[in-house]
Amino acid sequence: MPGNRLRILLIALLCTFTAYGNGNNSLGLSYSYTGAGVNYVQASGKIAYRCPTPSGYSPVQLTIAGIPTGATIVKAFLYTTTGYTGVIPSVIRDTFTTPSLTSHVVTPLNVGAGGDKNWGETGNYTTRGDVTAYVTGNGIYKAAASTTNNETDGFTLLVIYSTGTGVTGNIFLYDGIIAPRTANSSSTVFLPNPV
Repeated sequence: MPGNRLRILLIALLCTFTAYGNGNNSLGLSYSYTGAGVNYVQASGKIAYRCPTPSGYSPVQLTIAGIPTGATIVKAFLYTTTGYTGVIPSVIRDTFTTPSLTSHVVTPLNVGAGGDKNWGETGNYTTRGDVTAYVTGNGIYKAAASTTNNETDGFTLLVIYSTGTGVTGNIFLYDGIIAPRTANSSSTVFLPNPV
């Protein structure tokens, strides 16, 4: 019997360390990486048509630059924040297009839900899609949402890479959503000191 309890505990511990964190009106640790020459680049683009200055567009262009030649792509995530009325859609599918114009349908995870941002919606949610298999380096990527362009605020493409040389560093990624419920809201985010 003690051996069975130990196996169950070990399985539970393994699941705990590999799970992605969610953050409903908060941020949670979702990914970490340690490696030589680790760094990241990101690009963001606006889709939302509801705020006309400047006007958004879809698909949104995400220009990735700054990844050194020979670097290894460790992880790439595609984030979006979307408003909703009623309930959060149970299945979300985004379209991610590479610089070679190959399109992929991505089913992202819902990583957090929060209040509305004074647009008359029920609330907002954030998703994270793993697009590591489709990101090969610098270039112009594009993303489009399966929701309406009024609901989707935009996309951010975050690419973590490693040169394999130089100082060993750490990347700690905290994600979720903190959506202020009024125009004059504020939040304080406390992040633990990495060891």
